Amino acid sequence: MIKSTVLFDNTPHNPELQTGWGYSCLIETEKQTILFDTGSDGVLLLENMKKLGISPGKIQHIVISHEYWDHIGGLPYLLQRKSVIQRNEMKKNLIPTERFSS
Repeated sequence: MIKSTVLFDNTPHNPELQTGWGYSCLIETEKQTILFDTGSDGVLLLENMKKLGISPGKIQHIVISHEYWDHIGGLPYLLQRKSVIQRNEMKKNLIPTERFSS
């Protein structure tokens, strides 16, 4: 079973959640919890997650579709809520090192 929950969007899907420019969705399977994009506003993303009872610590993987502000804006806020070990592991998976090598 795969469950998808919109956490952040400019179109209201859930009247309890705040809207903003961008997109973020939580994808849950029996084995993994994946955050797809982080929207444009980290404070709003975290507030919406709190309203839905979703802890940032639950997220195992983050997938960023593209590097536009409205899809990566919440990433710094989210990483601040993770433990240092988890954050370092996530950075390894998020940023391909060859992209920044000379």
